[in-house]
Amino acid sequence: MTRFSSVLFAPGLLFALASAPRPARAAQSASAKLVWERAPGAESCIDRERLEESIERRWRRHVFVADGEDFVVEGHVSRGASGEWAASLALRSADGTNLGERQLVTRAPSCVDLDDSLVLALGIMLDLNRQKTGDDVGHPAAALGIRPANTVPLHVVPFAGAAASAGALPGLALGFRAGVALLPPAFMRVQLSGSVYAAENVSSARPGARMFGWAAELAAFPFSASGGPLRADFGAGVRLTELYARGLGLYRTESPSEALPSLGPRVELSLRIAGPLALDVGLGVDAALSRYRFVYRDSSGGVVSVYETAPFFGEIGVGLAVLL
Repeated sequence: MTRFSSVLFAPGLLFALASAPRPARAAQSASAKLVWERAPGAESCIDRERLEESIERRWRRHVFVADGEDFVVEGHVSRGASGEWAASLALRSADGTNLGERQLVTRAPSCVDLDDSLVLALGIMLDLNRQKTGDDVGHPAAALGIRPANTVPLHVVPFAGAAASAGALPGLALGFRAGVALLPPAFMRVQLSGSVYAAENVSSARPGARMFGWAAELAAFPFSASGGPLRADFGAGVRLTELYARGLGLYRTESPSEALPSLGPRVELSLRIAGPLALDVGLGVDAALSRYRFVYRDSSGGVVSVYETAPFFGEIGVGLAVLL
């Protein structure tokens, strides 16, 4: 579904077009030149020749010439940071006067879904059978109420799912992961997340320990790549893991806790499933900035080590995300 970030086409707009003042030479048809650019990554979008043909076929008139004497339309289409397709249109008179701008955005998986909106928007912007150049050349933009185009909006992406971690807790610890990512326009992905892990026994032997924990993480992703419905973000994060331990089979037990800071690279993969819903996969490997060791004293007063955290942690999370 395509969202128009400027004025919506409504019956009132058509009335404005019909009632707008016409220059003296309105009986003639104005000419226009289209300058169309596809950014890297948007090669699948409609090209200039097909866009011109589609507009002329839909509006049943000859619109574009190599050197338009009345109007110049400058268009640009690109793939946004969050996977949306964005097209910007600028209408100018032959002398370079800016008559207004418009931006179209769609979250559809294919750029083809933007074609009809481009054809409709350009045809109405030009309104070639109703307007002609002269002192009132600004009437098309005025009648349409065109405003400066908005930038691609900030997207909020909540996500949640299962998680598995190794290195901090004994064995492979299973748990739950949830968080939220921010996708600002023209800026990197920033993400805050948290994980909770189920309790794990260090070993079946006695005495021993039972451990569980949770983690909070802040990550930034300055690099991204996308193709079709798949998007990958690459960055780094800092993580704080809180571990809790309780002795088992001991005469006297305590429940100590320890906070373990760590940092390392991150990868977030997002596969669009339907509409704003996507499959989210998060991967991370951390180097521990400190390590934790659980010990107890035997009957002779000696220290016996039960468990020690690894120098490196790893986590994978799989769940669902929603692009808002």
